[in-house]
This record gives sequence, structure tokens and C-alpha cells, in this order.
Amino acid sequence: MKKNNYSYYPLKDEDLNTITTTTTSHNVTNNTLIWLDEEALNLNSHDTNLTIAMFESIADINYKLYNNLEIFLEEIGSMSKITKLIVITSGSFAKKMLPKLSLSLLREISSILIFCKDSTNCQYLLTECRKIMDICTDEQSLKESIENELHPSTDFLLMDRNLQPIFSLKNNNQDFNLYKQYIEILKHYPWSSNNREKMLDECIKRYRKDNAQRRKIEEFRNSYTSATAINWYTKDSFLYRLVNKALRSLDMEQINVFRPYIKDLCKQLEHLHKQNQSDTPLTVFRGHGNMRMDQFENIKENIGNLMSFNGFLSTTSDYNVALIFSGSEPTEDKSVIYEIRTNYNSNNVVFADITQFSQMEDEKEFLFSLCSIFRIDDIINDEENQLSKIIMSAVDEDAKFQDIKQCQQYIEQTSQKDRLAIIVSGRLGQEIVPHIHQLRQVISIYVYCMDKKNNEQWALKFSKVKSVAVDLDELVSQIKVDHKNQKKVEEPLPIYTFTTSVDAGKSTTGVNGQFVFFQILIDCLLRLKSNEIDRNELFNCCQNEYAGNFTELNNLHEFEEEYSPNKVLWWYTRETFFYKTLNAALRTQNIHMIFLFRSFIYDIYRQLQKSQSKHPLEVYRSQLMSIDELDGLKNNTGQFISINSMFSTSKQRTTALFLLGDITTKSDLERVLFEIDADPKLVTTKPFADISEHSYFPDESEVLFMIGSIFRLNNINRNDDQIWNIKMTLCNDDEHDLKQVLMYMKEQIESGEVNLRILGNILWEMGKFDLAEKYFTRSLKQLPSNDPLHISLYEDLGKLASQRGDYDMSMKWRQKLLTFREENPLATNVNVNKTNGSISKFNRQKLFVSKKPHQLTIHPNINKTDDSIRQLTLVNHININTKWKQLGITIAGGNGKGNQLNQLSYPYAIYVDDDHQTIYIADSGNHRIVKWKYGAQNGQVVAVSIVRIRIPWTILV
Repeated sequence: MKKNNYSYYPLKDEDLNTITTTTTSHNVTNNTLIWLDEEALNLNSHDTNLTIAMFESIADINYKLYNNLEIFLEEIGSMSKITKLIVITSGSFAKKMLPKLSLSLLREISSILIFCKDSTNCQYLLTECRKIMDICTDEQSLKESIENELHPSTDFLLMDRNLQPIFSLKNNNQDFNLYKQYIEILKHYPWSSNNREKMLDECIKRYRKDNAQRRKIEEFRNSYTSATAINWYTKDSFLYRLVNKALRSLDMEQINVFRPYIKDLCKQLEHLHKQNQSDTPLTVFRGHGNMRMDQFENIKENIGNLMSFNGFLSTTSDYNVALIFSGSEPTEDKSVIYEIRTNYNSNNVVFADITQFSQMEDEKEFLFSLCSIFRIDDIINDEENQLSKIIMSAVDEDAKFQDIKQCQQYIEQTSQKDRLAIIVSGRLGQEIVPHIHQLRQVISIYVYCMDKKNNEQWALKFSKVKSVAVDLDELVSQIKVDHKNQKKVEEPLPIYTFTTSVDAGKSTTGVNGQFVFFQILIDCLLRLKSNEIDRNELFNCCQNEYAGNFTELNNLHEFEEEYSPNKVLWWYTRETFFYKTLNAALRTQNIHMIFLFRSFIYDIYRQLQKSQSKHPLEVYRSQLMSIDELDGLKNNTGQFISINSMFSTSKQRTTALFLLGDITTKSDLERVLFEIDADPKLVTTKPFADISEHSYFPDESEVLFMIGSIFRLNNINRNDDQIWNIKMTLCNDDEHDLKQVLMYMKEQIESGEVNLRILGNILWEMGKFDLAEKYFTRSLKQLPSNDPLHISLYEDLGKLASQRGDYDMSMKWRQKLLTFREENPLATNVNVNKTNGSISKFNRQKLFVSKKPHQLTIHPNINKTDDSIRQLTLVNHININTKWKQLGITIAGGNGKGNQLNQLSYPYAIYVDDDHQTIYIADSGNHRIVKWKYGAQNGQVVAVSIVRIRIPWTILV
């Protein structure tokens, strides 16, 4: 538990019913959790400490603990002025608190979560206060509910790539039309009891640990009818929560799960709407607490434009009810009430008074159906209630395309950089497809119809028609697969080349540097053990990356709960955060993210090894490549390439070609087909396998090659279809031209377990100084305080700082080294062979001074090429406690970095040859060893190499 996250004050027994803890967290945040519970201050309770630890694991919050209701009610007003309040309370405190919450106090609270052992006795509270968002019975479900309240999805339909919350429909916004088209298909598509069972199975999966919600799911299964759709929506239950999350995520797969219920709810609202046709104007309200300022400013900038909401919109005819949900106005956010003017004569804005169906009749609820369109008329201030009112009017406009010509004009006017997937009916498809098929921006067309056989006849003439479907599940599944494959084709492949005209064993910074470096890096990471710290950091990175994306956050939670190494390929082939984040890290060479993913990369490696193909294969991969990328490969025909991501291929040539289609690509992109011969008998280190039986898409016949697989480019030519064919062969690791590279790699990483220091040194050698320092210091934090590896790490950090010119920091690290040696006199530098215990003991007792070269002796158990030899530069056995008298003269000096013979940069060590009046100087900053004669004005370089002599530390002659 973090000691600085809260403090408590010692109290007398009579004061035990007052607040005893306050947050002292340094988080700069607008979010505060209030835990109101009889046991909240009982720090001797195991359950209390578990709950507090859970609070501390949530980013961007402070928290306060109360066990006295009256004090909480007194302080709530002042707290809400500067923070968003989420109240967590026990069931018994909730029953006492709700009657005492006035309208003004209720506004101060953003949401209420009830945390109790048995939710049954508290269910009725959900009907008494809409601020109660959930009843939780365990820490995990409570944590999820807290995070949902901290990162609520916006009510707005997010239409563009910058996630702007406001969009204009005056130009027939593309995303809105696709969304609306999908909802229209969903509303008219017949569903069966099997669809409903699939929906309920998904609900059970989401609430597998919540017995109360599972009982409600069973109640739904046994009693639901289409006529009770609104009744179920007004209940604060599994259905209301999951349907709204799916709709607001805009994830068609998730929406599709709930289509039976969404269809029923839309139909029931339409029926009620038609029953109440009237010209009488109606004004309804919706409170929105804590709207971000950027969202609010966006609304202001779009006064006069149209907007929509990505879900069912709940409103009330009672302004005071909306006021409760508007919240109080903190310093950084806005309190808002939407004032919406409409009437029942509207045909396209469907809404109904659902008070008669609601468990909370006092709320006077009006519910708007999906895809309702509103005009933003004005924004005014409500000074009395300290909030802003957004005045809107329901607009009776249909944003669908009215005719073929209008739709065609819209598609033609979109940028050629856009990629459009078109869904058409059979009849309209026959009319419009011939006119849009040749457009660059149209990448795929899907025909959704009732007569598959007849529509397939005309569709066969157009290669961009990817599917003719009569089943909605089939259509959605096909779109998902095509989208995933299209992304693979368009994403650039990270490729490094290796040319045999360069001596690859001597340098990792020249022509072959990147090739060699990545091979070394992957080999190192596959052998570097992972730990919980790394995994937690990875999950936190993913949570931050997908904050607000409930679909991916649910996937992340499922991954944390259910992942196992034997399912790694199932996760990798599924279009989720795992595939997206790992591929992005590999594609952009984000080394730290690759480091965090390393245990999962190892799992992929092991799974491919187990499933390694037994026979030679010919596989294919389609790709769009820039002219520069293609020219780079042409110039290296006959040489080697390394593909530094998972390389997905197909055993079916026609499948790979179909992904390219007859697309008229942009002028700077070329269509490419890789044809690869892969013989498993020749490959020992980078496996490949047909992963169909492990894949999320088992019908794709996918063959996956391991990261860093090496191929020889045999030839490249262009065929009559204007597709570039690149023929490659997967390489034998023992091929003559690669031996030098592999030998060099083995020199860098000895066999056995790898640690963070080895990884840091590899990155250092490649010039990745910041990353090298990162992993050195990371290793220091994870080591026991007396681990001898501290010595090597402090030395490395000191030298690294020197090489970067930060000599002050270098001295600080050297001082830490001296301090560590003083505090741990038995510790020895781990560079000395661990089996050489007698030498280590001897070193601790003696200081060695080398006077004449021929007197140097080396213990037979020490590797002569090992860095540890630098610890034995001294031979005459002089007791370490001998007092030394300074009596010397300046023999040589220097004036900084450079390659001149009269300068030195940070000389670390010398060797004195009395017989020849010569000294040898480790000119560390200039990466060389210089010999100086006594009295000479210049030195003589006797050894130099930035690779082999990175920073000479000591000298042996």
C-alpha cells in the first residue's frame, strides 16, 4: 500500500465516529472517490485494506473515507466545487443517505455505486434514485464500475478521426449515413430465438460473477416479449447497460449481438409515436454533468448545424429532474442541460412518453429512438443554477440518400484518399455498382438482399463485390474479415535488408546495422524473462490507449482474466487491442512496447514451434508498397531481407490476389504479390506454421512466419496484370552468407538466461542511449539491495553518461558504485566467472598493481576474452590498506574529444612501462588507447574502434 496516498489522525475513543482519513495523493485530477461505510476506517480489517488497495490501483483519482454520514453531508458541497464526486457506499448507508439528499445535494454527486455482499436487499434502491449507477458485490466489478464512471463515453456520435463530438449532417456525413443504414437493416432483419440466446449468452459472460444480474438475465429469458421492450429499458439492469455501451462504442459487432432487443425497442417506440400524432409543441430536457470544455466549445462552434446522438436518448419534461443530472459546475468542466423542442408530427425523429412503462414515474421520461437529428439553435446561461442551456430543435429531415444519382455524387466527391465500403440492396446495386465500381475510393461492395442466386449473377461481373449475403451475421462477419485483411495489405511492412558485400561481423552501424540489430534484439527478448511489473505496465498502456473505448476495454479485461499461452494465436488473429497494439509496436519499432509484449511474443514463438509445418509450402502475400519501398527491394535482388513483424500469408494464391482486386491505386503505390517457398527442414530458429486450427478465423488457411524471419530475394518482375511478383525463399540459418551475422550475434549474447543489463548493452552499442539507461536503471530498481550486479550497472551507467558528455552524472554513478562497495564489502563484480569463488575472495583482500607486462598472471578459470580480466590489471600483491604518498608529475594532458594525437578525452586508466619510459592511456572519450613516450608532445594510437573499444576502462599490455 502506498504510504503517501492517505494519512490518518490518532483519535480518542469518543471521536471514532468522525472522519479520520483524507487524501494526500499528488494526483492532479478532478476525480474523487468517496467511500462511505461503517468499516471504511477500520484499517485492521483485511477487506478494508483490499478495497483501499483497489482504489489506489486506479489511475487519476483521489479518495476520501468516511464512516459518518452527517459529516459527509456537511462537506459534500465544498468538495464538489473543485472535483467530480463518485460516492461508494454500503447498502445500509445508502438507505440512510438517500432520504437526506436534497435536490441541491444530489446535484453535487456525479454518481453513486453501492458496494455490498448481497445485492438482493438493495435492488429496490435503483428505482428510487437514478444517480445509483450500479450495485457491486466484489472488488473487480466495483473497479470496472468506477472506471466506467471515470471515463464515460460521450453521448455524441463521434464522426471523424479526430473524435470531434459534433458533426454536421448538411453534407450527408458519411459515417452517420453508414451508421443509420446499418440500424435500418437491423430493424428490418428477422431474428429467431437462436439470436436471442446468443445475446443472453453474451450477457451471462459479461456478468458471470454477478449473481443478481444473472438472476435478471434468467428472468428476461423466461418472461420477455416484444411488448415489454420499453419496460426492460427503464430497469437499471444488464440490458440497459450493455445495449447502451454497444451503441455508444459504434462497434457493429457488439451492436449486432443485441439486435433482437434493439429492433423490438425501436418498433415499440415507433408504435407509440404514431399513436400520439399531434401538432402540439413539446419541450423536454436532459441534464449532462461534467461536460468537457472542448466538447462544449465544439457545440458552440456548431450553432446552426445538425447533430445526432449515438444511442437512445432519455429526456424528461420536468426541468428539475434534468437539473439533478446536470451536476454542479467544477472548475474545468461544464454543467449543461439540453432543452429540446419537438412535436409528434415528426416522421423521422421518433420519440414517446414512456412514463407508464417506467419504474420511476416521477421522472416523466421521454425516450428518443436511434438516429434522431437535432439542430443546435443557441446556447444561453442559467445564472440561477450555474449552468449552460443548449437549445435544440428536432429536425424532420432524412439523412439517407433519396436516389441513386445523389448517392453516386456523394461517393464521387469524397477524397481519393478515403476508403469506402458500400452496402447496397439487390435492386439498387444493379443500378449504382456499374457507375461507382471504377472509383479509387471504393474498395469493397456488399450486396444485402433476399434473392442471393439472382443477384450473384450480375455481381460476378464486378471484382469489388466481395459478398452477396441474405444473412446479416454472414454479412457482418465478411465485412470484419475483409477489413482485417485490407488493413494488412495497406499497412507498410517493416523490412530490413542485408547485403553480403559488407563484412557484417564487424559493424552494426553500417549498411547491415539495422538487420543485425533487430535479429539480436529479438533473440535477446525471447530469452529475457517477463514479470508482473512488465505485464501491469503493458495493461496500463493499453488501458490509456483505449480509454473510453468500452469494446476494447472489455476485450482487455477478458484478456487479463482468460488468456493462456495456448490461445495466443487466437488472440493475435482476432481484431482487438492485442493485435493492433503489438503490430503497431513492431511496425514502428517501438522497442519499449516490444519489450513489454515479449512474453506474448515468446508464446507465439512456442506455438509456431509446436505447429511447425512438416512439409515444404508455397505461400502468398499481397501488399501495397510505395515506389521507394519497391525500388529498395529491387536494388537488393539476390540479397537477404528480414521482415520484422509477424508475417501473415495464405496458401491460396487466388485469395491473396483477390485482396488486391483490380484496384486503381494511388500513383505512389504499387500492387505487389509475394510468392514464398518455405522448407521447414532448412529452418531452425524462426518457425512458421499453418495456424488455421488456432485462429479466430479458422477458414482463412493462414500461414504465419515468426518475427525476424529471413528470406532471400530471388527475383522481382511485373506481370501482365501490372502486379509486381516478388519471389523469395525462406533461408537456411547455416547459409554461408549468413554465418558471419549469426556468429556476431552469438558473441553479443551468450547462451543462457538474459537480463536487463545485457539488453541495455545491446541498445547502447546500437546508439540507443536513452533506452540503454532506461533498462539499466529499471534493473537497479528490481534487484535486491545487495545484489553484486549493482557494481556492473553502476559502472555501465557511469561510462554511458561519460560517452554522452554528462561527466557530472558519470561521477554520481561512480560515487554510487563506491558507496555500494563500502556497504557491501563481500560483493564482487559479476563479470568474474561465478564458478571462480577463490579468485573472487582473493580480489576482495588484495589490490593488484601491474608494473611489468611479463609478471601478469591470469587464473585458469577466467575467460581471457571476458571483460572480467580488467579486474586483474594489478599483479604485485600489495595489501589494500597500504597508505600511498602522492609524488608525481604531469606526463600527458588533453583538450577534449577528437582524433588528434595531442588530445585526450576523459582518460580513465593508465599502464606504466618503466623499462621503456612509456605510458599507455585509456582515452575513453575518444574510444582508443594511446601510447605516450616520456616528454613527447604527441601520442601514438595503438588501438581504436568505436565498436570493439566502446569506452576503454582499464589496460592490459
